[in-house]
Amino acid sequence: MLIARSSRDPRRAEFANLALDSVMGGVWVAAMQVAVAPSAVLVAMLAMDKAAVGGWRLLLRCFALQLLAFGIVWLATGMPFQPDSPTSAVLASLPLVVAYPLAIAFAVHALGQRVREQNRTLQALNRTDPLTALANRRHWEQTADTEYHRCERSGRAAAMLMIDLDGFKAINDRYGHAFGDEVLRRVALAISGCLREIDTAARFGGDEFAVVLPEAREDAGVAVAARIRAAIAAQVFERAPLLHCTASIGVAEVAPGDAGLDGWLERADRALYLAKAAGRDCVRSVAP
Repeated sequence: MLIARSSRDPRRAEFANLALDSVMGGVWVAAMQVAVAPSAVLVAMLAMDKAAVGGWRLLLRCFALQLLAFGIVWLATGMPFQPDSPTSAVLASLPLVVAYPLAIAFAVHALGQRVREQNRTLQALNRTDPLTALANRRHWEQTADTEYHRCERSGRAAAMLMIDLDGFKAINDRYGHAFGDEVLRRVALAISGCLREIDTAARFGGDEFAVVLPEAREDAGVAVAARIRAAIAAQVFERAPLLHCTASIGVAEVAPGDAGLDGWLERADRALYLAKAAGRDCVRSVAP
């Protein structure tokens, strides 16, 4: 292990170590005069770790080296053959028969847990915007599309919010992109603080955010949007105490005539445009 860690190519060095283990195993089998019990245990142990690490390819390669080493040493020592194993050798082999497979099993279990944790992390990363920790656009659109079809089947309500920060480009230009990122993170927290657990908020792109509100009609969506607008406007930034960050918000309740998520999004965008046209820092909605 120490050799592998200090090597420029640890993977290749570890494979070399495994091959050396097999060679030494062949030497020991020959030295034990092919005593059946300890030889079988040794060969099985060496086969287990090779199969666990490299599958059939590594197993066969190392077994060939093991067989070659055994043949050379066995021939050199006059081919001694004592297959019968004394009781003491059999008893000494029993702990290894139990302990080594258990060690391999626990190692495989730990590796499986680590892989599952990494898969969960990757799935979360695939769903999350790295800057704001909200859902990313792709995951949000999948959620919104699922909600649209649920409403279509059941006739239940849902509302969509499209949120756009007012004059965000000017904030970036004046204070820099690092500060602009801080504004986006604070806005994301303000939005999240106004939502229920069943709601889904996302960074839709740039300085635009989107929210889907299950079981919410237009009036409920407008009320949530008003809270979000107020929460964003209440943000105070130490680096820019005079900065007044505001947002325009469009609200649209899902409607039978939307003909899919794109139609629902188009109406929410239209409501957002109405909020921008009304002077910004306000909420507008369009009827289903």
